Amino acid sequence: MAPPTLTLAGGAPRPSGGDAGVGTGADAPAPSKDERLQRLVEQVRSGSADAAGALADMGDDESRVAIARAGGIVPLVALLTAQDPAAGAEAARALRSLAYNNAENQVLIAQAGAIAPLVTLVQSGTDRQKEHAAGALRNLAVKNDENQVLIAQNGAIAPLVTLVKSGTDGQKEIAAGALRNIAFNADNKVLIAQNGAIAPLVTLVKSGTDGQKENAARALKNLAAKNADNQVLIAQACAIAPLLTLVQSGTDRQKESAAGALFFLADIAENKVLIAQAGAITAPLVTLVQSGTDGQKEHAAAALQSLAFNAENQVLIAQAGAIVALVTLVQSGTDRQKEHAAGALRSLAYNNAKNQVSIAQAGAIAPLVTLVKSGTDRQKEHAAGALRNIALHAENQVSIAQAGAIAPLVTLVKSGTDGQKEKAAGALRNIALHAENQVLIAQAGG
Repeated sequence: MAPPTLTLAGGAPRPSGGDAGVGTGADAPAPSKDERLQRLVEQVRSGSADAAGALADMGDDESRVAIARAGGIVPLVALLTAQDPAAGAEAARALRSLAYNNAENQVLIAQAGAIAPLVTLVQSGTDRQKEHAAGALRNLAVKNDENQVLIAQNGAIAPLVTLVKSGTDGQKEIAAGALRNIAFNADNKVLIAQNGAIAPLVTLVKSGTDGQKENAARALKNLAAKNADNQVLIAQACAIAPLLTLVQSGTDRQKESAAGALFFLADIAENKVLIAQAGAITAPLVTLVQSGTDGQKEHAAAALQSLAFNAENQVLIAQAGAIVALVTLVQSGTDRQKEHAAGALRSLAYNNAKNQVSIAQAGAIAPLVTLVKSGTDRQKEHAAGALRNIALHAENQVSIAQAGAIAPLVTLVKSGTDGQKEKAAGALRNIALHAENQVLIAQAGG
């Protein structure tokens, strides 16, 4: 009579022999989850692709912790270099799963030496090995500064760019996601651009699958963040029009990512003009501020904040009906929405008398004063800057004082950050152009 069998998670039934430590015979107790994990880990040590695949299939958060605790990471890393291509692919898939949404495993996998063999698989593995290795690198880089550096130092950027250019659909999507994550590092932004990633990423934004479009837009967003050279290169690669298309008609996540990319691209003067000329202001971005998801509203308000540093754009943004929508965000948005909306109102009011009046008429003064009193540091700075700019209009000087702005502005001048002190001092200076306010400012200790 054959011994009873034990089915392991994700694997084929296996005989439960006496050496398994759970007894023999038909009445043998079922092994615990920890015992099953230990068996799978031992099988991985023996080179089993099936066992690695079974570990990869355990994709819940609890199992990720348990597999690491059972010592599964080191043998999976060793299996990456196995001669059996299936074993290497399953090991990469398991490490990809283990690194997902688990910061501790990200560290352990890197410490076990996984990054170099994963890069080798991305370079020269089978199609399955390339996809899963790229996915593992992508997950290892999520919010992990050290891994972002190590992945680049181990030569991952060039083969990831190759996958973005000429991989399978799955490889392109995952490689774009990996570049997106490692592009949070300032040095990596430069290296990714130097390795020719921008043009193929723009191609994915134009004509990729939904997943490719989203990841490519987010990669361009991160590449453009605080990097003027990349902002120029991305615009020169004709990215603005397809990004705008995503803002208009993409999925929710595509809209948010594309709006974020336009926000960073608008850091430079030339791109402010190009984005406006492409038609981003007249409807798409303002529509997202009015009726998008929370993330879309935040990124669209940020984009308008940057675009409004251009005088012509100030007019277009106001004409598109943005002011009321921005005031609504200042009143009742999320913290980041309030911050960027206040910043956008500050930009719109700069040297634009008509917008100064419109912003006040839209009810902005009271919520801006609230931010000056009790907002985050950046909200306080942007709100004080907005009050400074709209206070150049005489009627607004009275309204701002009546809204109780003087005392909190004086507080910022005395004890705020450098940026807050500068903006608050400017606001008080403009408010004081009205004679009665000079007395109120003095009484407040200003």
